[in-house]
Amino acid sequence: MSVPRVCAHRGATDERPEQTMLAYSRAVELGADTVELDVRLTANQQLAVIHDATLERTTNGSGRVGAMSLAEVRKLDAGSWFDARFFASTVPTVPQILEFAESASIDLCIEVKAESPQEALETAGVLAETLSSHGALGEHLISSFDMGALSAVRSNFSNARLLPWMPEDRPPDVAEHLEVSRLLQAEGVFHTASLLTAAHVREMQDAGLAVWVWSSDDPSELAHAYSLKPDVVSAGSVASNLAVRSKASAT
Repeated sequence: MSVPRVCAHRGATDERPEQTMLAYSRAVELGADTVELDVRLTANQQLAVIHDATLERTTNGSGRVGAMSLAEVRKLDAGSWFDARFFASTVPTVPQILEFAESASIDLCIEVKAESPQEALETAGVLAETLSSHGALGEHLISSFDMGALSAVRSNFSNARLLPWMPEDRPPDVAEHLEVSRLLQAEGVFHTASLLTAAHVREMQDAGLAVWVWSSDDPSELAHAYSLKPDVVSAGSVASNLAVRSKASAT
């Protein structure tokens, strides 16, 4: 098997404020193979690139993302919480990210975030429409924990690339994962490394699925992630991810 690819989870989050253009560009500079990001629907049915449902943790705003327009969210400072040097950072838009990905020749994994199944359906639909209108639907992956939202995307967009996130609140059920992936016509699954064994990963790969795993930046947990021999390892620290990959490849 080839060496797993390195995914920057929310960008290079140990060096730059997460989910900002600075974090994504830094990830590419460091050598990430792909970038993961999250999207949420704003009050005017547009997509903001942000992880949380509320604004307090990663901006100088307050309240819910879904209660504000995209323009209002974009006016917020999304960098000073990390370091005052990054005060000019703003919450990106999906078109911005797509332009960046094209110029950097990098793949994206875009996760749909929502607080309800209906919101997930709406968010996934807007995301798929946005990717389609930019000619990028077949280039980048759409991910979500909500299988209903992904199923709706599949029904309406035959060329969508889907990567369902598997449940994090219980042990893996490979048979279930394979069935979900079959129904969605997904090309792989996203899972939490600490829940998996190498046998789990191998069984899914043998069925033709690409296995993406998320790990914390802790070196021992990253080492476990690489011991699974997945296709992609996703973590916030690109430098740590690359260092552990290099060590794993040498053994």
